[in-house]
Amino acid sequence: MRKPYLCLGYGSMALAVLGLFLPLLPTTPFLIVAVGCFARSDPERAKRLYDHPRIGPLLTNWRDTGSISLQAKTVAVGTICLSYATVLWSTDSRFLHLTVGLLMGGIALYLITRPRPMATRQASSTEAELHGLHASQK
Repeated sequence: MRKPYLCLGYGSMALAVLGLFLPLLPTTPFLIVAVGCFARSDPERAKRLYDHPRIGPLLTNWRDTGSISLQAKTVAVGTICLSYATVLWSTDSRFLHLTVGLLMGGIALYLITRPRPMATRQASSTEAELHGLHASQK
């Protein structure tokens, strides 16, 4: 069972890399599938993804708490909006506009409703408290 997971992991990584350059192909879901497959077939590869300085914290937050950082949500929803604008600009099909809009809107709504990581929420609430304290002292 190790080889099918390994093949699926590499395939998902390839799609994730393509997603960096193609606007309608998502990157993150393929990374999540890849790390899951690597965890079952080659734990060292999964560890390398979790240890990656850029994507590791995102994958770890998702694995541990199902949370997405505010910055990642902002980038994802912004990219979805740009991709949808590209669809609107490149075709006149109302059916395609509606179908893609519903699909992308659903994905954006799902992303927005995911919780933020605890450390981020605690840091932002501490900053807000400090800001409120400074404002009240003025």
